[in-house]
Amino acid sequence: MKVLKFIGLGLLAIVVLAVIYAAFQPKEGQTERSIVIERSPEAIYPVITTMKSFNEWSPWFTIDPETKYTYEGPESGVGAKMAWESDHPEVGAGSQWIIEADENKSVTLQLDFGFAGEYYSDMFLKPVENGTEVTWTYRYKDLDLMGAFFASAMDAEGMVGDQYVTGLKQLKEYVESQPMPKPEVEEEMMESDSTAMEEEMAEGE
Repeated sequence: MKVLKFIGLGLLAIVVLAVIYAAFQPKEGQTERSIVIERSPEAIYPVITTMKSFNEWSPWFTIDPETKYTYEGPESGVGAKMAWESDHPEVGAGSQWIIEADENKSVTLQLDFGFAGEYYSDMFLKPVENGTEVTWTYRYKDLDLMGAFFASAMDAEGMVGDQYVTGLKQLKEYVESQPMPKPEVEEEMMESDSTAMEEEMAEGE
């Protein structure tokens, strides 16, 4: 009985210490990483606003190939939603959906991990000399004690930051592997030439 009582007191002390620790942890935070992709914002935007394209570059996709994915809402843009379910601790279960989209400039997703608090992910596209600077952010706020404890214990800045670096590298590889889109000027010239040819053929008849 004394041993059980000692164990019980020990567990209680651990819980109390965890609560005290969590009480002093920040209830909000933000992590961000950036990369330059040698493509225009117009080439990147459709990829990051289509949920079914997410696993083409997601840093979590290869961690557990058995993860189950479901999709809801439109194919892309505001309202597009993806949910996942995995037994792997690094993947877990949750969902994300697009709540804001500014064409060729930015996209904002809200995330649900089953914890209290608000979680968001943003991607910003900024044209630069040799392509587009893509900045991926993860931010959270209004965490409860449990959420604050896990955010600190999991080292959101370090762990999420590393995953975002991997994801951005894979996004770069994926986007740059796609065929280069034809410049609008070239397309307009081709359309003009085609129209002129049709007019000449019509006149010849």
